[in-house]
Amino acid sequence: MAWWKRSAQLLAAIAFASTLAAADDCKSDSTFVISSQDDADKLGKCTEYTGDVGLSPSASGNLTVSGLEKITGKLLTESAGDKSASLVGITFEKLAAVEGSVSVSSVDSLQFVSFPALATVGGAIKISSLPALNTLKLPSINSIGSFKLESAPKLLKMSIGDSKHAKSTDSKIGLKHITGESDRSIVVKNVGVDSLDGLLDLYNATLVDLSELPNLNRVILSLWHIDEVRIRGNGNLTVYMWEKATTETVQLDIGKFDIGGVKHISPCLSSNVQNFVVVNNTAEYLRFDFRGLQRLEVRENPNLKRLIPWGGSSLTNWWFQNITIKNNPELLLAYDPPRSSSDTLTANDCPYMFEHSEDKFRWLPWDMKTIDIDANIDNTYFSTFVTAWQNQTGRYAEGYGRGPEVNETFIVTSSNSTFDCSGLDRLRTKTTAIQAGTYSCQGQSQAAYVIDETAGAISQLSHIATVGMARPTPFHIKVSDDDLDWITERVRTTRLPAGRDLPADELWKSWGLPVEYARKLKDYWVDEYDWRRVERRLNKELEQYTIPIDHRGEGLTIHFVHHRSPVKDAIPLLIVHGWPGSVFEIRPIIRHLTHPTSPEQQAYHVVVPSLPGFGFSSYPSRPCSPLEMPDILCKLMSSLGYTRFMAQGGDWGAQIVRILATRYPTHCPAVHLNCVVNGPPNPLRQPIACLRLLLAYVAGGWGLDEYEKRMLGRMKWFLEYEAGSSAIQGTKPLTVSYGLTDSPFGMMCWLREKLQGAVGEGFEISLEDSITWAMV
Repeated sequence: MAWWKRSAQLLAAIAFASTLAAADDCKSDSTFVISSQDDADKLGKCTEYTGDVGLSPSASGNLTVSGLEKITGKLLTESAGDKSASLVGITFEKLAAVEGSVSVSSVDSLQFVSFPALATVGGAIKISSLPALNTLKLPSINSIGSFKLESAPKLLKMSIGDSKHAKSTDSKIGLKHITGESDRSIVVKNVGVDSLDGLLDLYNATLVDLSELPNLNRVILSLWHIDEVRIRGNGNLTVYMWEKATTETVQLDIGKFDIGGVKHISPCLSSNVQNFVVVNNTAEYLRFDFRGLQRLEVRENPNLKRLIPWGGSSLTNWWFQNITIKNNPELLLAYDPPRSSSDTLTANDCPYMFEHSEDKFRWLPWDMKTIDIDANIDNTYFSTFVTAWQNQTGRYAEGYGRGPEVNETFIVTSSNSTFDCSGLDRLRTKTTAIQAGTYSCQGQSQAAYVIDETAGAISQLSHIATVGMARPTPFHIKVSDDDLDWITERVRTTRLPAGRDLPADELWKSWGLPVEYARKLKDYWVDEYDWRRVERRLNKELEQYTIPIDHRGEGLTIHFVHHRSPVKDAIPLLIVHGWPGSVFEIRPIIRHLTHPTSPEQQAYHVVVPSLPGFGFSSYPSRPCSPLEMPDILCKLMSSLGYTRFMAQGGDWGAQIVRILATRYPTHCPAVHLNCVVNGPPNPLRQPIACLRLLLAYVAGGWGLDEYEKRMLGRMKWFLEYEAGSSAIQGTKPLTVSYGLTDSPFGMMCWLREKLQGAVGEGFEISLEDSITWAMV
């Protein structure tokens, strides 16, 4: 064979061996770690790498991978958190796809990350804990599982995806395909960007979370099929929802839109949002353009002055299921409110808003559940609101031959001094708008107007004419540290009496609270009882309010618990406690009443007041007997919009409820009592029965059957052993109050002993509940 043929064969063998070696270099069961530029060059010789690729923070300078186009595994940082790292930058020039996830985290020295060609990531992209990062480039990214960018406080420039609407290339996010199976979230937290000036184009995500962005002043959103949007700004953030006239039309479809810490909010989209929540913002003006909105909640925004729906000035343009507008002290609902010049959009900004007139697209509150508005409402606005209902005009009315409806509760309260509720009277002629539920309206200087849901007629309740501007205020229990310190010290220094050498049952029955049990209570109170934990639990479990109520010229503050049921046909239920009792009693049962476990069970809207002088209600300066309390409770229920309700009571609560139902039978047609007290037979009208009862009482039950003997014995026992507190508190209550007021432990023991006689056998009251009962 000629020498040249042998040489060619040798060269071919060498080339084949080199090819096999190169192929082996492009796949591995272990992670290929890039620790230097030589490693990066070696990896760059592969078009596709089969396996995982790791970036070692122990590398220094800038790393550039030039030829690699695809990674079949994951791309991640190795040895994260190395404080000695000097890696400055990472660039993958041609990498277009990563089948797994991408994670670049915890490299303190890293300043820029660039993937100019990366289009597809099968898993999540996570960029986090990079304190020096100032530039992030992912301009070609199009399809990912999820995206999280967190803890990069110096990041000022980022280009993520392609946004056709973006005005600036410095800060934009455009992610068209979010493909994660369970987590399709887009999270941007604690980064240094001051604007996302362009559109945040996001599609098909479970969550969009923009929060902890201290420098962010402007963001423009274009979203589609998002389960929840959460924005928490720095108080100066402006949020725009935008649909520009482009070749690509973006229709917004969001499950929940929750905005906080925002100064200006200007959504202007022809779009669908299910829940729009604007809470605790500094914004002065709120414009919204959402049709098909199920829930509008605007509350606790201290600077909000105007609420401006698209193309008009009345909430009657919109199809809602629930409206709540409360605790916005500066808000004025007026027919043509002035706009802020800095917050005015033009036709170029939001063309859809200006292409259609208000008359052409009039949407009404059709088939709603609740309206609860408490604001400064002027008469023209309210008149327009009611007129739209009265005329029953609008797209759905015209298309379906029916008018708007509210199926549960309609409450409108205005702080405007000239507000007139009488406009609501027009609805008497439109019974189709009156479904099951309560319709009420209240102004500052007049009684409430309420529509009777059964008759479809309106009436003015004379007995609440003095309610005036009675408006509930949310309440949270917060006992001062000084009071808690005083209570703890008084309990710690309490001196206990000598005990009695008797069985515990005999002590409870004949002497009162056993000393050994009292010592357990004292030790537990001083060493283990945590009022702050109890306080947090009560505030979490009970929806509490206070309301000012005038009673015979004296202003009382009534504390109450109010839980509404989501069930359509729920009945308002007033629960009145007795002594020793409080709203603390109803904790175990309240959810069973508002959320029954079976459709066959009746549901209730539950209202539980603290009686005057009890719990967190104010103490009347003059005696307030059970004969007067029904007036206060009826005012409370009427101010909440409940003109027909049931009532339940035990102990003194039972006596109050009986008087309430007798005095106001129209409003309280049904009661439930668990303490029914009947007097003895009248000696003039029932002389024989009276004589028989007296003989039986003296002769130990002579002439009575077994049931009557048992009941008579129970009555004798109660009068002999359990009625002492009634005699003392019912004759000279002020005298005993000095000792009970000055001794928290004495008050607790006084109440605890009475509770023992009220509970059934086998029921144990815990040490914590014994103390909490007295604390409340």
